[in-house]
Amino acid sequence: MTIDPANQLLARANRRRLDFESMRDAMLMASGDIDTSLGGRPVSLSTEPFTVRRTLYGFIDRLNLDPMFSTFDFASPEVTAAERPTTMVPQQALFAMNHPFVIERARTICRSADFLAAAEDETRVAALYRRIFARRPTAREVQLTVGFVRSTPRGDEAGSPVWQYGHGDPAVKTGDRFVPFEFFDGANYQLGPEFPDPRRGHLRLSATGGHPGRTAASPVIRRWTSPVSGTVSVSGTLEHLRDRGDGVRGRVLDAAGTVLGEWTVFNDRVETAIPAIAVGPGDMLDFAVDCRENGNSDAFSWAPQIDLAVQPGGSPRAASWSGRQDFTGPPPPLLSPWEQIAQALLLTNEFWFID
Repeated sequence: MTIDPANQLLARANRRRLDFESMRDAMLMASGDIDTSLGGRPVSLSTEPFTVRRTLYGFIDRLNLDPMFSTFDFASPEVTAAERPTTMVPQQALFAMNHPFVIERARTICRSADFLAAAEDETRVAALYRRIFARRPTAREVQLTVGFVRSTPRGDEAGSPVWQYGHGDPAVKTGDRFVPFEFFDGANYQLGPEFPDPRRGHLRLSATGGHPGRTAASPVIRRWTSPVSGTVSVSGTLEHLRDRGDGVRGRVLDAAGTVLGEWTVFNDRVETAIPAIAVGPGDMLDFAVDCRENGNSDAFSWAPQIDLAVQPGGSPRAASWSGRQDFTGPPPPLLSPWEQIAQALLLTNEFWFID
């Protein structure tokens, strides 16, 4: 640095960012599950479960380039490219922050033998730094990491999501009968991969509606957990457009099981409006639909809308929650504090750049 500060004489290697292939392989190396075998057929990089083969073997589709490649400046395979461009765009940072491949690497690092063998927080920090940076952490880095881990709630201590999807357990006579669905097929929550379920029938919830169980004691339930304090209103349309059976019953219940609104519909539609419900953080509203007395032809549509009223003085601010627009698949399990640290280290310039 003294005799050649501008590096005009190439006294040292210039700092450069890892290209995509090197970066992905480095993450696999840090997590300890890279497959270094030679040869073989190309593999999809974006298909889960993610391959651990070196990125060199990623499948190149000229007409539909893998999103991982296109995010990181891979040259177009349809034309001649003398040089790969290098960009630094938000999509690349979002990949490192959110992509399941990176999250999977962080989880795997924290399941490694050397990390699990560490008995103290300080030695766990050293294990992470050794794996990811190939060096020992400084005293300050140890202090910051241990402080973060000890002050951050575990994943199982996080609050409930705003929307949950499940059904009522007829075996539970008192207390909370809500049982979350355990399977999501990409568009519907249901009991399992086989539909209808051999034992319980057509229990299912989608963004727009669903189907209850075979008895009135087996409703499907769309549960909303309030993140705020205030007064909310409920609106929506309950539809049953079948000319067979006896229709369905929709109800809105609070956590104590008190019925706040109830509607019955057969081959028709009905507005489901409740003008005012006082709620606080963590309070729940269950939108339950059952089959009444006849379990035949009970498919329905109901995507409730919840709106927070503006209180005098303008606080809290208006907000709304849509059963249709907010519908999504189950989130992945939350990262533990140690896994969050591992992912954060994988996002650093020290990992992505070479001196």
